[in-house]
Amino acid sequence: MPFLDISAFSSAYGVNLEETKHFAILQKVCQLPELIARHSSQVFTLFSLAPATLLYVSEYYQAYTGFKGHIQAGMSLNTWLGDLDNQLGLPLSQKLMPMLDCLHAVALHPIRPKPFVVFTYCMPGAKGEQVLYHQQICKLPLYQAKPEMVFLSVVQCLDYIKPSFSHEVKLIDNSTVLLIDRLAPPLKKHPLLQNLSPAEWKVLNSIYQSGEVERDVSPLLMAEGTIKSHRKHIIKKTGLPNIEALVTILRMDMGTII
Repeated sequence: MPFLDISAFSSAYGVNLEETKHFAILQKVCQLPELIARHSSQVFTLFSLAPATLLYVSEYYQAYTGFKGHIQAGMSLNTWLGDLDNQLGLPLSQKLMPMLDCLHAVALHPIRPKPFVVFTYCMPGAKGEQVLYHQQICKLPLYQAKPEMVFLSVVQCLDYIKPSFSHEVKLIDNSTVLLIDRLAPPLKKHPLLQNLSPAEWKVLNSIYQSGEVERDVSPLLMAEGTIKSHRKHIIKKTGLPNIEALVTILRMDMGTII
């Protein structure tokens, strides 16, 4: 489903969001976007980078996204992203903030069409299941004097898609990917590896990090027979035909093979 379009905010053009009376106007002009977003099962926030502040938060944002931290208009953008980091257990803000700085720079260019940042992440659902969310951030052309630029962040739930282990964060302009980064949990948390013993994990991690399936085993400080035994157990526990197949799957899920 397409994300909420910036044209829904046309009545907000010319608003100076640093003036209290105009902030009250913004609350009113967001009523139509709220209706459109709700009809399309989406929620949104408005924020600025200078200052780094949330300017507006959809009424149903927390209920829709499962976000358990505190979020409201006027709070620091860093506080919001920090709470999201804690809930995800991933450093999303470390990947996202540089992308937003680049988005800000690209959006200042007068001939750029509509650059945006897009990424996915997983949050625990009501029953403890992992739910996939898709988020897009773009410039909202309010043409206000202060703050310099306002961004629209739209979230939609993709509960019909199986969550992936790692996620891309991309800056896109005119269908061209300008920047791309990867957000992934530690390899040790991969579902295929949850039943490995500490020794089996040590063997597999050494193989994964080296990039060599048939490597010198001496750095592991284990006997060759012990290494072979651990490899057999790893294959049996993961249900894959060989170590090569396992390493390939792990690299694909971690984003090192695209």
